[in-house]
Amino acid sequence: MTGIRGQVLLPPLCSLVSDLPGRIRLQSEPLGHSPELRRHCRLTLYSCHWLVSFRINPISGSLSIRFPDERRKELGYLLKDAFEQPELLPSRSSPDADISLSSGIKRLNSGQALRHGSLAAFLVGVDLLFPIPAILFSGVTALLLLPLMGSVIKHLRSRRELPMDSLDLGFSTVLISQGLAGEALVDLIIGDASTALQSAFLQGDHDSLARGLVDRLGHSITLKITAPWVGEKDLLEVKAGDRYSAEPQSLIYLSSTIIEGELTVFNRLVDGQWAPLLVGVGDCLQPGSFVIQGRAELEVELTMRNHAIYSQSQRPSWARLQQSRIQKSLGLYKRLMAPLLFAAGTYWYFSGAIQRSLGAFQFNPLNDWQTSNLASRLTAMAELRLHNLKIRDADSLSILGKVSHVVISRSCLDQIGGIMPIEHLPVDSPLAKHTLLRLLAGMQRYLVTQDSIPIWSNELSLSEDALAVDSLNLDNGEGGWRVRLADGRVFDVATQSDPPAPIPHTHLNPLEVRQGDQVMGYVELHTSPDPSWIELCRALGELGVAIHIVGSDKRERIAQMVAPLLLPDPGTIHGECSWAERLELVQALQADGACVAYVGYVLNDMPAAFQADVSISIDVDDDSAFSEGICDVVIDQDAAWIARLIDMSRRLEATANSNFGLIGITHLVSAAATATALINPLQTVLLADLPLVLAELRNLSVLANLKGRKRFNSPTAD
Repeated sequence: MTGIRGQVLLPPLCSLVSDLPGRIRLQSEPLGHSPELRRHCRLTLYSCHWLVSFRINPISGSLSIRFPDERRKELGYLLKDAFEQPELLPSRSSPDADISLSSGIKRLNSGQALRHGSLAAFLVGVDLLFPIPAILFSGVTALLLLPLMGSVIKHLRSRRELPMDSLDLGFSTVLISQGLAGEALVDLIIGDASTALQSAFLQGDHDSLARGLVDRLGHSITLKITAPWVGEKDLLEVKAGDRYSAEPQSLIYLSSTIIEGELTVFNRLVDGQWAPLLVGVGDCLQPGSFVIQGRAELEVELTMRNHAIYSQSQRPSWARLQQSRIQKSLGLYKRLMAPLLFAAGTYWYFSGAIQRSLGAFQFNPLNDWQTSNLASRLTAMAELRLHNLKIRDADSLSILGKVSHVVISRSCLDQIGGIMPIEHLPVDSPLAKHTLLRLLAGMQRYLVTQDSIPIWSNELSLSEDALAVDSLNLDNGEGGWRVRLADGRVFDVATQSDPPAPIPHTHLNPLEVRQGDQVMGYVELHTSPDPSWIELCRALGELGVAIHIVGSDKRERIAQMVAPLLLPDPGTIHGECSWAERLELVQALQADGACVAYVGYVLNDMPAAFQADVSISIDVDDDSAFSEGICDVVIDQDAAWIARLIDMSRRLEATANSNFGLIGITHLVSAAATATALINPLQTVLLADLPLVLAELRNLSVLANLKGRKRFNSPTAD
């Protein structure tokens, strides 16, 4: 490993492109070649709470990182973890599942495809200017077919069935044997251009999602062990009895006991609870606790594999979901027609019927349909990235269209909009108006140094007239907090489960503020779904998607909180749900054949979200990175995007299915014209790619029609 300014260490096979204060850019050839490494690198960097931002360019194999300059010494350890090559894992789709969107792609990444296609184009250009001897030209073209041949052989060994790519290989082989190496190169150039664009958009996201939640987190996060020895371990390798340090902005992933020190923590990533807690020696921290103040030495009590919340969820197979009529037909076509067409093309070739042989090898509408289908979703993903929406892969966008149930964690409703504090002062109160709100703003500013993670609301974080807090004791001996202001005044703040009748407490328990023995007033903590949640529920109703709300509070209280959503069925509100009950709800819906999307935020949501067919996270603040590293879809603070994504996916699928007829007819006409010698081989190559252009234009029209849509209707083919 080499050093950056004598401080940061670079992993092997990485070179430094630029190094500025708080920003570096690296170049890594393996990062450009390996989709699995890119996925692992992305997950690892997402899990780092202090990282400002990063960007991976799969074409150039570069990584740009922005970070606090005081963290420079720690960056080398982070890069080491990010560039450790992960083991290859099986796909989440079973071999019997419907045709994957990515199955038609040649096994070249974007950089390789660009180099391969550029070399083919260079040879064509040279031959046009300075004719190359036919034998040499054919030989070089044959060498360029080796990657395709390797892909076919690898497929045969793993699945023992003839892949559709074998027809492309046969078509190019016949052209070369007939002295038409130029036409074969044109076909390769078109195929490589398509592969390069697709691979660039995919950015390695077609790697496995089948492993359990414990593996997903365990291999992507490391922990600095301080005893019994000093060093780093993958979270999955950490054992009971290992000790580590916790500091501000640390996220606790394992059940741990405080051995030394004191911490102020949130548990809202555990169960959505907003109140800060003071914990000390002997106290046990749950996974999901977030440290906002203090430093402590912790000892691991339970490993990941021994903790039920991590180990009970496994990714379901998409094979159980109902396949469309087109997908079932294509599955049969793939199994039967590839060997028949390959056999017919081979027979006609050795019989001397070259035109018929070309016609048989050229008739390959399945690959073109898959390419068109994938391209439409990649185009949609590129469009969505402009709106700050992240979708893990094209398959996730495809499966969104099948969703019939959306389960929403109540904690997500709180995160968009936060908790609205409303002041209630007695008529004879000596305090000026808004004093209690200024007090809360001062407490929040004192506790949380990072304004991106508020206790109550962003409005309090941005308050310019917050009261200056000199000290804050989170345990005043009576279950409340004692606040000492800079002007010498002392207040006691505590939650009240049974406040006076005029004080609303239908949502969260209000805060009572005392000065000595005198009650100075109350602060109502009101939660109301953001208007985007209301729009989402209306839109999902129009799409025929059922909505479920789950939470830790009692069902009656949740029903009051979500009343503005106007849910059609009160029976879909589930209260007092543990992580296991949330998981059971998703599994029960899936057992009935439903496709389930889960919108989650806290650790209690993660097993159920991972079990769901599509998991959705909201990008609200710094601790959102916990769920972002697990979920398939990450939206911003506009919840209505969930309905828009479902609608978009359905329309794209309807259009893609109708495109199959267009592509199939064009291929049939082209194959017949080639077999009867009505067109020459070069025209065959160009005509075979024409339907892809037409299909993509139809796909783009769907995206154009979806822009600016205010309402959602039943999906139809455009």
